[in-house]
Amino acid sequence: MCDGVPVPDPKTPLPWPEALAVTVGRRVAHLRKAQKMTAQQLSGALAGIGIELKRTVIGNLESGYRRTVTLAEVLGIAYVLGVPPVLLMAPLSEDEAQGDATLPVGLKGWPAAQWITGERPPWFPYNRIRPSSVPYWDEQYELLRLYRSHEAGVEAWFRARGKDWGQQRAIEDGLRTTRELIRREGYQPPPLWVELQHIDEREGGEDDGSTDD
Repeated sequence: MCDGVPVPDPKTPLPWPEALAVTVGRRVAHLRKAQKMTAQQLSGALAGIGIELKRTVIGNLESGYRRTVTLAEVLGIAYVLGVPPVLLMAPLSEDEAQGDATLPVGLKGWPAAQWITGERPPWFPYNRIRPSSVPYWDEQYELLRLYRSHEAGVEAWFRARGKDWGQQRAIEDGLRTTRELIRREGYQPPPLWVELQHIDEREGGEDDGSTDD
């Protein structure tokens, strides 16, 4: 017992919210120790970004006694430890991915990570029964695909810069189209590097939300 909470029994499957907390705690312990950071130091760093998590609470989380964890805590800890938040919720190593599923749809490991990042739907790859929200998933996935395509285009432009002017112009045209599609969906395209800000400038009033009615 610790603070009135029984020690988790490894033989008894945990409800997924509790399993998630145990998984996050295990990952926090591993990553914190790998960086030679004490629980007190982690607590202090979290306080610096507005998250109050005492050293003893961190210890309880890491040891599996604390069976709740908030999204703000996951994001804050990931920020302080310098790791992608998804790797706190969906560990990829074989040992850490064993045990209870940490997400409500029964996913863990890489499939869970793909769902969290929006790369795959939760029913992939197990042919699960697809919910009625499939069309909405497809729409949101397409939005993420546009942002990823934009990022890839920017990276390609910098690789081509100074080497192939024709390719640079083609990439710029692709970025301009992608940014227009994002705006049509009602979202804001990613900010442009200084070297690429002429892409929006060349769009002029056509794509800045103005109308000529």
